[in-house]
Amino acid sequence: MMPLVQSFAELCVAVRYSGDRPRAHARSTSASTSVIDQVAQIRSTALQVTSRTVPLIHRACERVAERLLLQEAAEVYVVAEPTPNAFAPAWASGDRPIVVLHSGLVQLLSATEIEFVIGHELGHLGMRHGALFANAASSEFERLQARSFQRAAEISADRIGLLACRSIHLTASVMIKTASGLPSEHLGIDIGTFVAQMDRDPAEISREWELDLTHPSLPLRLWALLRFAHADRYAVLSGQGASGAPIAVIDSEIDERMQKIGDGALTAIEEDVYLKALTWAGLSLVMADSFVQPEDETALIQLVGADLARKAIDFATTHGRTAVDLKYTESVQRLASVGTAIQERFRVAEEAFRFTIDQSRKQ
Repeated sequence: MMPLVQSFAELCVAVRYSGDRPRAHARSTSASTSVIDQVAQIRSTALQVTSRTVPLIHRACERVAERLLLQEAAEVYVVAEPTPNAFAPAWASGDRPIVVLHSGLVQLLSATEIEFVIGHELGHLGMRHGALFANAASSEFERLQARSFQRAAEISADRIGLLACRSIHLTASVMIKTASGLPSEHLGIDIGTFVAQMDRDPAEISREWELDLTHPSLPLRLWALLRFAHADRYAVLSGQGASGAPIAVIDSEIDERMQKIGDGALTAIEEDVYLKALTWAGLSLVMADSFVQPEDETALIQLVGADLARKAIDFATTHGRTAVDLKYTESVQRLASVGTAIQERFRVAEEAFRFTIDQSRKQ
């Protein structure tokens, strides 16, 4: 059983979705001059939530701070925007974060439902998700990859939201209201029916437009939260005991679901880039004497599979060693567009294959 966490930062580490890997060199959202200016404008033009101005939401902020182990409640503002939305631009001075609520959201949700929203936005701050939006993409693939990172970030932030409100029913209500734009009097909160919207005809799965979404669908997010609510880690952190499924099992189930939407297509692209680079790297290594020996062909097939290996060897037979080296250079350059994790995986595999070939030739 995991030890009880002692701070909000530890809480964020404890519940972060495994698919939401912390980005290298992630920047604090409070470091940007543009964010400082944005905060100054919000403070000058929006309504600050206090015990006198918006008492119900103020009490909700205090409950959230206690549940999330924050030293101070968030500094919350309401802006006159009809779209039901919220965002967290920065940590204010000291340890106090800032959350901004659109008036359309406040009118749609109850004060207790807003606890989930505030917690969700604080989750983005605590996990430094702002860097996912700040870093510019240098290629179309990197842009799509950033979208994938953002979708995973929503899964993590939702978990902090659930810990903030401690009610899966309230969470479901928030998501159904947000999806429909309908207030309570028009809704019957049927979690099962809403989640069932994920189940689609196979022909609709992995459609390319999903690659461009920054958020998973609301039914998928609610399903992922339902699974997290059955995890042993949530039971411990919410004070319900220690029973439940291991968090790693829950995350694996969510990974599988995420792969069925745009992330599956993105993973296929990454794997294709990796295997092609490895194919040309391997062929370049075995063609040290400009020929491919039978044992080298066998090794290359074991490395990347018969189809890729034989196509590459046929290309080498027709075009020669120089053309192979050019393909190798181009494929390695393309690897840079799919991120450092794939590049490191390629480097390890290339070195291992180099060692295998060297040992074979010494015998």
